[in-house]
Amino acid sequence: MQQTVNERLELAMKATRQSALLSGAETNPESDKFKAHLDLMRSVLGCKTGVLTHPLIFNMALCDSKMNAEYRTAIRASLRGIVPEAAHISAILKWWWKSVNKDVSAIRGQRVEKREKYAWEQHDFLMSLEAFAEANDRTARLVYYMFVVSLGLRVKIIKANKAIAYGERQRDYRRDKFIPLMKKKRYL
Repeated sequence: MQQTVNERLELAMKATRQSALLSGAETNPESDKFKAHLDLMRSVLGCKTGVLTHPLIFNMALCDSKMNAEYRTAIRASLRGIVPEAAHISAILKWWWKSVNKDVSAIRGQRVEKREKYAWEQHDFLMSLEAFAEANDRTARLVYYMFVVSLGLRVKIIKANKAIAYGERQRDYRRDKFIPLMKKKRYL
C-alpha cells in the first residue's frame, strides 16, 4: 500500500535525525544545520510529483553554499584507484544525471524489487563517487529518498543502528560495480 504525503512527512524528522547520526552531523533540532537538513528531507518526502532534483542542489543547501557547489579537490582514495580524480567529477555527474533522467520513467513501471534496487544503486553510486567537499553521505541519502518517492515506493528509514550493514553494502557496491564501471568509462 502506497504511503500518503502526510505519512511520508511524518517520517521526515526521523529520517533526518538518522541521516545526521550516520554522518556525525548536527542532531540538535534547533540548530540551523539540522533545520536545513530537515527542510530538504521534508521537500523530498513531501513531493507529490516525484520530480528529480540534482544532488548539487541538495549538497549546496546542506553546506549553506547556495551560490556554488564545492566539489572535492583531492582524496587519497583517488591515488589508490578507488575513486576518480577530482577533475572528472563534473563530467561523471553530468553523465550520471543524464542516464538517471532517461532511466527513471522506464523503471517506474517495473516490479517493486527492481525499483528498490535502482534507488539503492543511485545512492551507492553517489556514496562511491564522493563528489563533494562535504556532506556526501547526507546528500546520497536525500537522493535515495528522492528516488524512493519518485519510483512510488514506501519510505523505509535508513537507521543509524544498522551502520555496519549499511557500510558493508556500500563497500560491496563500490568494489563490485562502481570501480569496474569507472574503469570501463576510463575514469580510473
